[in-house]
Amino acid sequence: MELLQQPGILKEEEVRFSIPSTIRHAMGLTKMLGEEYLWVDRFCICQDDIEVKHSQLQSMADIYGNAYLTIVAANEWDANHGLRGLKGVTKPRGVSQYLTTRQYSELMDLNNTIWRLDFPGRFILQAEVIIPVPDEDGLRAYLGVIKQFSTAFPAGFFWGLPVSEFHAALLWQPKDTLTRRRARGNGTDSLELPSWSWVGWQGGIDTTVCASCKYQGPKPLCVWKAMDESQMLRPLLNNERPEGNTQAMIHDSRFLYTQAPVARAWFGDQVGSNMVDAPVELVALALMALGPEHEASLQRVWICSSPDLKTGKAVCGALNLSPGLRPHAGEKCELLAISTAKYKYGLVKDLQFNYLLWIGREDDVAYRKGLSVVLVDDWETLDPRVEAIVLG
Repeated sequence: MELLQQPGILKEEEVRFSIPSTIRHAMGLTKMLGEEYLWVDRFCICQDDIEVKHSQLQSMADIYGNAYLTIVAANEWDANHGLRGLKGVTKPRGVSQYLTTRQYSELMDLNNTIWRLDFPGRFILQAEVIIPVPDEDGLRAYLGVIKQFSTAFPAGFFWGLPVSEFHAALLWQPKDTLTRRRARGNGTDSLELPSWSWVGWQGGIDTTVCASCKYQGPKPLCVWKAMDESQMLRPLLNNERPEGNTQAMIHDSRFLYTQAPVARAWFGDQVGSNMVDAPVELVALALMALGPEHEASLQRVWICSSPDLKTGKAVCGALNLSPGLRPHAGEKCELLAISTAKYKYGLVKDLQFNYLLWIGREDDVAYRKGLSVVLVDDWETLDPRVEAIVLG
């Protein structure tokens, strides 16, 4: 701290060469623009003062929301790549200033960067990058950022999911291998992260299904509740909550409570195999409702209403898995219904289906393991029963 507070210290050789190229180039760009101040998290946040660090992380929305300009270094994957094309500062980019849309897309492939575009066109970090392991600093930073969304989501957020669209926000899926994220700390004050939210997992997260408009719905099948400060169960969507409350969820209970339909089914073979001759509309439903597979390593397996897997008659839905999970065909699974939706199949036929969480249990607590879809008619054949569920 004392070293960095010395005037001109960043020009000193011992410090200058420790500054990544992208940051040094951003300093040059700031000077070219005639601006005096540049905020860089690496230097502007005291990294070894936990109290100050958390306070500033939670102020991210104000810091970036009030910036004159935010520099997004979208190319390459680390801070040493630098910024190209700054006259007198860095090497030229070697491209024309007059680019067609196609040429721009070829030069700026946002699918192969740590940044991506969300639907309103803002740049945001990929979920697997924004939260460092093993601590919760990234979550605290995210809480600061989502303050900017308070006008769009006045009911706030709960463990990173918008409360007003909670039943849809639960539909996130793995983009690659996911592993459970363990919070920093030991003992009773250690932060436990929920399995039902993306914050509880390390790896790539896909939210395209959450925001899809290709079907009617989803509509919730259960009301989720959580503990408030007085240890009372209250619905998440509570009219008494002040507008814009982002819920400092890292201090709240990680448990969800509900009365929801639960059924038992069986795993089939992997989708696309010859073992099960599934109806073509179920194949279409699996591709639409669960989204396309991002990588060959991702598994999509059939859900069956019977342990007899020799014919397609037992097939009633599909399940997306993280590559780390390898269930055996004929193995039982437990499914929790969270929402229902319709998909327009062909010109006249609607496919009514339910979104389900594949859950596992430890004692009296259920934990999320995957996301599944099952046709409503087939769901009823599974003899679902309404149960009191604690989801952790």
